[in-house]
Amino acid sequence: MSSIVFVTFRVVRARLATAVLLACTLGSSGCSWIFTKDGPPHRCSTSPVPPVADTALAITQLTLTLTLPRGTGDADVVGDRVGLLLGLGFSAMFVASAVYGATTISDCKSSRESMDRALDAARAAPKRQGSLMPPARRVVRERFELEGWQLELVGVPEVEPDTAALRIETRADASALQGCERLAIEADGTTSMHPARVRSSASSGGVRETVAARVTVGTLSALGQSIAGKLDLCGQSRAMSPDALAAVREFTAAHAAARRAMDPANARPVPVELHETLVLGGIPVRVLAQPAQHAGHLFLLLPGANPEARSCTELIISVDGAPTRMKLGRRPGDDDTPYAAIELALAKRIVAATEATLDLCGELRRLGSNHRKRIGSLIDRLERARPAP
Repeated sequence: MSSIVFVTFRVVRARLATAVLLACTLGSSGCSWIFTKDGPPHRCSTSPVPPVADTALAITQLTLTLTLPRGTGDADVVGDRVGLLLGLGFSAMFVASAVYGATTISDCKSSRESMDRALDAARAAPKRQGSLMPPARRVVRERFELEGWQLELVGVPEVEPDTAALRIETRADASALQGCERLAIEADGTTSMHPARVRSSASSGGVRETVAARVTVGTLSALGQSIAGKLDLCGQSRAMSPDALAAVREFTAAHAAARRAMDPANARPVPVELHETLVLGGIPVRVLAQPAQHAGHLFLLLPGANPEARSCTELIISVDGAPTRMKLGRRPGDDDTPYAAIELALAKRIVAATEATLDLCGELRRLGSNHRKRIGSLIDRLERARPAP
């Protein structure tokens, strides 16, 4: 009788211990997973208590699992195996939690040490304008679109005060750009060449080509202030639209402002475009002046009133009966409006003349006294805005 009671007691004790062990483990999780936090240096955890507790729990769990009494019946054997597997599984969970806690604590300590070293270096460095940390580098960025091309200008004046990066993304005729190593920038007939790199990448819309080139800020300033500008990638060319030219001007102005804030003594003047609009025969004629790039010229934009005038290639300016012939260019993206570059000396003669006319292939327009006064006012503004030699 006593042997039967002893066996029954062993079986009941094994089942009870397994149930208690299972209930306790299911109701908990690894201490590190609960109490050890990952994140920024000022928020992460450095306390070693959770992983130490996980290690102790793993050892205790494994010890209880391996030392529980075993039953003798078939049902007991099945229960013992289930209890063994569960115990080993929960022991592994505590081990994993301990490893996670130890790794997270180590990473947190390294992050805090790095931050402390950076702060110590900043405190040791000379302070600027009463600030503990040096000011962040300013990045000048401008994005615009040009006939299917996505363009981005990026400049960091503090690092490269005279250079900017030009990136062009295109999907159209991408194969034609393979092997292309040059970008040509044309501004009013003056062309500059720049090394370029082409990189291909797959996207949802197909193969995308990205062209990267380094361009001087002076070249971009000349392009933005030009009347007719163009970009050419190994035969694929795009004429600069008025919006694109305006975007380039905004970039160069922001770049100059960043340089001026960084070092006022070395900052370049921001390019300025001056203009007047004259109404001749009911048609508006724009007169442009660009002090930074074309201080010796004025530009006349002459929209024709008829197809013959719009296709005209020559303008005749008569000043007190003396004619001057000049070739006309075309301003892209602005309905190909004809334009003429007039030397400043001729413009001053127009202002001082008694009579002046414009002849656009038979379309005659007279410049009245009020028109000449406005041109004279524009010349005065141009001369005041011109940068010092």
